[in-house]
Amino acid sequence: MNVQFLGIATDNRISSLRFASRFNVRYPQLQAPMRPDGLLRRLGDLEGALPFTVVLDTEHRICASRLGKVDAEWISSVVKVCATE
Repeated sequence: MNVQFLGIATDNRISSLRFASRFNVRYPQLQAPMRPDGLLRRLGDLEGALPFTVVLDTEHRICASRLGKVDAEWISSVVKVCATE
């Protein structure tokens, strides 16, 4: 199974870089502005709270999302489900 992780930071660039460094982020990071009508809302985070995780299937459709922390078990189970849809 081929899986790609991508982070989207909504903080300013300096804070985002500090976060990535502090937590040893090893996946690509994009920068998006934090706006009430922005990317988070369009992806399903109606509260605008963080962290917010979205999993896309191979057709780039949202197949799972979660507000709050995620762990390896959650990611593994979601990836399996999304890969079979």
